[in-house]
Amino acid sequence: MSEWHLRAACRGQGPDDFVRGPRSDYGKTVELCQSCPVRQQCLEYALTDDSIMGMWGGTTDVDRREIRRRRRVA
Repeated sequence: MSEWHLRAACRGQGPDDFVRGPRSDYGKTVELCQSCPVRQQCLEYALTDDSIMGMWGGTTDVDRREIRRRRRVA
């Protein structure tokens, strides 16, 4: 486990709030992510693997696909 995992605001919570359908409402989960001290590390981790599902770094699967697309064209 990476050190940033240990400092995550969501540490100790189960996956139910973080793994849902791609068009689900993640409202409260996004709020938690926005206050997380390791949000950027979490997002970068999730961007490295297309198979990672759910909310990571305050983004959904759909959000991360768009970020990857933008990075490829930049």
